[in-house]
Amino acid sequence: MEAFTSSSIYDKKNLCRGLALSGFYQQQYNQFDMRPHHHLTSEIMYVVSGKATILYTLDGVNYQEIHLGAQQYVFIDSEVRHKLVIDTPNTSMLNCEVVFTDDTEGPITLEKFYESDSIFRYFIDHATPVFECVDNHFVSEAMKIIQKYMLETDKEDRSPLELSCFLSALFLSVGSSYYEQYSNPRKSRINSAINFIHNHFSEQISTQDVADSCGISANYLNTIFKQRFFCCVNEYINKFRVKVVCERLEKTDTPLSDLMHEAGFNNKMTFNRNFIKYAGVTPGKYKKDAKKKSYEISVLNQPSSID
Repeated sequence: MEAFTSSSIYDKKNLCRGLALSGFYQQQYNQFDMRPHHHLTSEIMYVVSGKATILYTLDGVNYQEIHLGAQQYVFIDSEVRHKLVIDTPNTSMLNCEVVFTDDTEGPITLEKFYESDSIFRYFIDHATPVFECVDNHFVSEAMKIIQKYMLETDKEDRSPLELSCFLSALFLSVGSSYYEQYSNPRKSRINSAINFIHNHFSEQISTQDVADSCGISANYLNTIFKQRFFCCVNEYINKFRVKVVCERLEKTDTPLSDLMHEAGFNNKMTFNRNFIKYAGVTPGKYKKDAKKKSYEISVLNQPSSID
């Protein structure tokens, strides 16, 4: 029987306990308005494609808003009242809820990482109850590993120790992306630029537009993008647009012509050229091979929501 307690990641006493998965799902939305609620689990909401708004309150009265684009996520610590609102069609979300438990034999814990890793310690010590982040590519990979494990492993064969390892990797990735976004002014400029791109990629944006959004010159922005991503800003925009189309092709039957325009490509030749360049195949071939998955996994028979 799992021992359920408040699962704040920032409570130092929890760092020596095991991590357990309370809930995990991937869901496609066209429109959704969740009722405000809070629960005893820490939660990660990840936007695979589309847009989402999270409203939350720390005082029980005044709500604040976070707007997420594709490849962005929000972390919500336990017992923070919040709700999810989606107005953008075909928005795909990944959600992971985590508890700490003493009922995991020989668990992988976060205590050693806190003691030895200054980046993870920065994340824990700043104890930000709700924050948004651009994915540093490790967060989505960690969530996909959990997704694959839950889908391909029979329930009776799932190992609490293995899940504890996967969840530790996920939280280390969350801590790393938090550090990247909030600790370094130079990295903050990059993340501001990425936030702008992720929220405006469907529009006809230029490198100058992105540079203006974070208060630096277009030349300097291109320089730091080449250092970080090995490509210029315009290449990053087109690569991201192709990634969004690929995600949509895997989840919907929306015609390619519609996806092309929704992703910000204004003509078919440019779209096809960039798609082949970054995806390695034609859009038609990718669509033919894509597999659609929409699932929800209930891990524990424990109610996690509190009205």
